[in-house]
Amino acid sequence: MECLQSKVVRVRKPHSCWGCRREIQIGENAEYCACVDAGNFCASYWCEKCQIAMSELDYDDLMYGFTYGELIDSYPELFERLGDGTEIQNP
Repeated sequence: MECLQSKVVRVRKPHSCWGCRREIQIGENAEYCACVDAGNFCASYWCEKCQIAMSELDYDDLMYGFTYGELIDSYPELFERLGDGTEIQNP
């Protein structure tokens, strides 16, 4: 998979977060990622909570990427520790 573009944007219309399936509301910040995989273009939006969650994972956990909603399904305990999405809280 080749990443063509990755940037933080303020969304202008609702999008579904690739990591947790939550709807990202108009005006929220999200990471936009555009990629090519086996010749197919794909784009995704990641909410701030998922960006923080991914920053807590090891490289080995991130190496193969995630299918839609797999981040929250695979690491529910991490999301429980993520208060409002702005910082990791102590367990």
